[in-house]
Amino acid sequence: MKKIIAKNVFFHLQVLPPNPILPAINKHYFYLNITHMASDKNFAYVSDLHYEHLLWRNELNFYKEELNILEHRLGEIIAKNTVNEAEAGVESFQNRFELQREHLSDLKHRIKKHEQFLANYAKEHPIAVDHVHFTDHADIRENFERFRELYQEMKHEFNRFAVKWM
Repeated sequence: MKKIIAKNVFFHLQVLPPNPILPAINKHYFYLNITHMASDKNFAYVSDLHYEHLLWRNELNFYKEELNILEHRLGEIIAKNTVNEAEAGVESFQNRFELQREHLSDLKHRIKKHEQFLANYAKEHPIAVDHVHFTDHADIRENFERFRELYQEMKHEFNRFAVKWM
């Protein structure tokens, strides 16, 4: 097994014996194991990873647009209220919206980097790419699911705040 380094990420490249069922395909099948991923037993094809990336990017775009709507609603609350308690809540939600935008940006960046890695691999190995098992991107999925939970919690709290002050 060879160890290689690419862009500060360690990979193990293991050449597996030819598959007797598919002799027309390359002599060797490559198994790419990204060591910083969560589990060595969860594998996915590039098409599956790409599909999940598309879903996540669409969902992140939705959240970005929804944050604009929530900010507009926050502006309505500001216009209607001058009470200190309302102003403190407004400032708190402005900060939380900004944090959500930063998390959105970070997730988009991580997804884009992973997508670029997959695209580069596909360019370098156009024939074998459909037969390669990549280690599942469980770390990104966990971060995305955590973001989703925190976003929904923040949105729920904001809606309660908005009902109180509108």
